[in-house]
Amino acid sequence: MDKLETLEVSGTPEDIGFTIGQADADSIQKQVLQLSEFRETERTWQDSSYLKMLDADARSVFPEYFLELEGMARDAQVEYETLLIFHCPMTQFRNPRNILRKAAQPSFILQQKVLLQ
Repeated sequence: MDKLETLEVSGTPEDIGFTIGQADADSIQKQVLQLSEFRETERTWQDSSYLKMLDADARSVFPEYFLELEGMARDAQVEYETLLIFHCPMTQFRNPRNILRKAAQPSFILQQKVLLQ
């Protein structure tokens, strides 16, 4: 059985993203982003107003995570929106109205903040 590699990172969210992006660039580009379900989802939502709204709303709740994701995208040489789509559960894109309704509830936002602490 193959062992999982451990990557220790520290620093600013951007530094963490750069380190992860550099370490995983090859697998991100050649394996993860080539998955057919992902490519279909990306074609549907890339540059959409829904994705921009999802990014802005989530960024307001988890700013450090999105700085990390931006750093990862830069160092992996992948578009930021591509990684954003990949890191969102596919269910985010299947029924946007239900997701937005749930995400707008204060209890959902508080729950997400608690999970990150």
